[in-house]
Amino acid sequence: MASDLKYSVALKNAQQDQITSKVGTSGAYDFYDGSNPSGPDTAITTQNLLATLLCSSTFAPAAAMAL
Repeated sequence: MASDLKYSVALKNAQQDQITSKVGTSGAYDFYDGSNPSGPDTAITTQNLLATLLCSSTFAPAAAMAL
C-alpha cells in the first residue's frame, strides 16, 4: 500500500472547514497527565485533567492552503 498519499488542496481545505464547523464556538482543549490513549475512541481512564482552554470565538478561519 502506498505510504506517500497526495490530496488535492480543495480536499484538504474542505476537511479543515469541516473541523472548524464541528467545533464551532464551543471548542475546548483539554490537557491530561499520563500516557495517551491508544486511539480517539479509547476512553480516558486514569489520566487526570490538568487544564481546559476554551475557544471564545470561531475555532479557526476558513481554510486556504496554498499549492
